[in-house]
Amino acid sequence: MTIDALASHFSVALQTIRRDINTLCEASVLRRQHGGAKLIAPSPNQSYEVRAVRNLEGKVRIGMAAAALIPNGSTLLIGIGTTPEQCALALRRLMGKHFHWWAWRCIVVALAIYNAGYRLIFIYFG
Repeated sequence: MTIDALASHFSVALQTIRRDINTLCEASVLRRQHGGAKLIAPSPNQSYEVRAVRNLEGKVRIGMAAAALIPNGSTLLIGIGTTPEQCALALRRLMGKHFHWWAWRCIVVALAIYNAGYRLIFIYFG
């Protein structure tokens, strides 16, 4: 879709679309091309460290929102991934609450839980 078409579709000025495209290009989400921009497809084999910082602000917000919803005394099964890691890190702030932890195939999540002071952690790999 061209910049002109985007501006028309969203009923905004061309400058607004150009500014938004520049922001998305700086964030490595889009790549500029003649007359518009193209979505950059993420590499399917990115390292955990690269994925951990991609969309980090959103993952942190998700983690904080999820942590706030978990009642005291809950049993948690936390799966593998960079968003579950942020959930575990957000739960570190809730040290007054008591949880039963299960880290599902993710040593990074288990370490985040352990470093928060919890000592009973089950890790399932299989």
